[in-house]
Amino acid sequence: KDNIQTSIEECEAVKNLVNQFVGLNYFDGEKDRKITIEDILIISPYNAQVNALKFHLFNKEAKVGTIDKFQGQEAPITIISMASSDSETLPRNKELFFNRNRLNVAISRAQIASIILFNPNLLDSSPKNLDHIKLMNNFFKILDFS
Repeated sequence: KDNIQTSIEECEAVKNLVNQFVGLNYFDGEKDRKITIEDILIISPYNAQVNALKFHLFNKEAKVGTIDKFQGQEAPITIISMASSDSETLPRNKELFFNRNRLNVAISRAQIASIILFNPNLLDSSPKNLDHIKLMNNFFKILDFS
C-alpha cells in the first residue's frame, strides 16, 4: 500500500503478535510467570502510527510510543512498526528514518525478542550517496535474521 506515516496492515500485525505473546510462559530471572501487555514495548518512528496503534490495540495498558519515549527502558519483547511503504515517500529524511543509532536503541530495548515490521519496498530505493548505502545496509542485515 501507499503508507507514509501510518500502516493499518502493521497495526493488525502488531495486534496479532501481542495476542500471541500475552499469556505465554516467561522466566523473568527470578520466577516463572505469564507475559502481560506491560511486557511488550511497541515502537514506531511516527507519532501518527503510535496513535493508530493505540487506537487499534484498544488497551490502555499497552506501552506504545516513539523510540524517544522508551529511552533507557527495557521489556522482554519489542515490536517495531516502521509504517512507511517505500523510502521515496518518507515524510522525513532517510537519515532519520534509517538512523543506525535509533534502530539500535529500538532493538536493544528487548530482553528476549525484537520484531521489526517493515515493508521490503523500503529497501528498493536508489541510495543517493555512500551514507544512504550505509544506513540502508543495517536493514539489509536485519533481513538475514528473518
